[in-house]
Amino acid sequence: MVPIKVNLANPANYGGKRSKIEYIVMHYTANDGDSDEGNGNYFHNNVVNASAHYFVDGDSITQSVPENYVAWSVGGKKYPNCGQTGGGKFYGKCTNSNSISVELCDEVRNGRYDFTEKTLQNAADLVRLLMKKYGVPVERVIRHFDVTGKKCPAPMVDDVNMWNDFKERLVEEVTKYYETIQEVPTWAKPMVQEQINNGCYADTKALHLSDDMLRTMAIMQRNK
Repeated sequence: MVPIKVNLANPANYGGKRSKIEYIVMHYTANDGDSDEGNGNYFHNNVVNASAHYFVDGDSITQSVPENYVAWSVGGKKYPNCGQTGGGKFYGKCTNSNSISVELCDEVRNGRYDFTEKTLQNAADLVRLLMKKYGVPVERVIRHFDVTGKKCPAPMVDDVNMWNDFKERLVEEVTKYYETIQEVPTWAKPMVQEQINNGCYADTKALHLSDDMLRTMAIMQRNK
């Protein structure tokens, strides 16, 4: 994972402490040719009464608001055209107080708003980390559009396939399990087969083993 820098925003740009995190909200900066560092500096040096926890570009990530503090990012009224656009489905459920906001930068100055592959991958790495840390399921990784109906992040609202592809990056990493011995990586098969032979699994077609579990098992076996 790329480095996560810390450049905290002016305290006037964000709220107080909170303890409950239930959603992760994706945004875009709507700047053509910006960077995580540039956004970090802007919110550090200016009072704009708005904020996000993280800014992500193709080579690094900047944290702008501590995770246990409220960022002012998804508040506001529900857009009146939500009935036509399909936005706002999480309005009233996802709030500034129970969400972490992640802003995607567009460091390629080309006259339009888009994201590089590296930016999308860095964002996916960050979001997976946050999902695991706070127990947020993929169903609660949403767009700003899904909260208030605002067209944000615009590329992922205009192109629903881009949004679905991003969500798939999260699902593949968070919910990847090996259910049968055939699916288990070659290096771990002898270890798992021995456990199967010893009757450690009630259903050999539903092993439900993750990579982390396999690595832990291998360490325990070596330390016997």
